[in-house]
Amino acid sequence: MKNAARLIAMIVLAGVVAVPLSIFAQSPATVLVNAPAGQAKATIIFYRPGAFYGKALKPSIYVDGNEIGRLKSGKYISYQTTVGKHSLSSSKKDAEVEVSVSSDQPQYVEMLIQSGTWRGAGRLVPVPAEEGKHKTDQLKLQED
Repeated sequence: MKNAARLIAMIVLAGVVAVPLSIFAQSPATVLVNAPAGQAKATIIFYRPGAFYGKALKPSIYVDGNEIGRLKSGKYISYQTTVGKHSLSSSKKDAEVEVSVSSDQPQYVEMLIQSGTWRGAGRLVPVPAEEGKHKTDQLKLQED
C-alpha cells in the first residue's frame, strides 16, 4: 500500500516538474495606457482570487490582441483604455470575450484557472461591478 502511494506521489510530482518553465516568465503586470487626447478613458480591472490550485501559473491577459501582463494568484491589474468595445482574452484558446466599457464605471473581469492536458490556462469572465469591487477589495494590486 505504501509503495502504491509513493508511486502515485512520484507520478504527480513528475507531472508538476514537467511544466515548461516559459509559463513562469516575468512580464509587466500593471499597465496604464493613456488614451489619446480628447478621448474619454475607461478602466478594466482584471482580478484572480487566491487559490492553491494553479498558484504557480501566471496566464497572460490580452486586450485587443495586445498582451498587457501576466496575472498572479490573489492579485488584480487595473488597465486604462478608451471608451467603447474591446476584445479580451487569456491563455485559454478560443475563449475571447467582448466587453463594452464606459468612463462612469470600471469593468471587472475575473480570471478563472482551468485545468488542461499539459498545463492550466486562464479564462476571463466579465462580472457585475458590485461583485468585482467586493472581490478586489480582498486582493492586492499587482505591481511587478
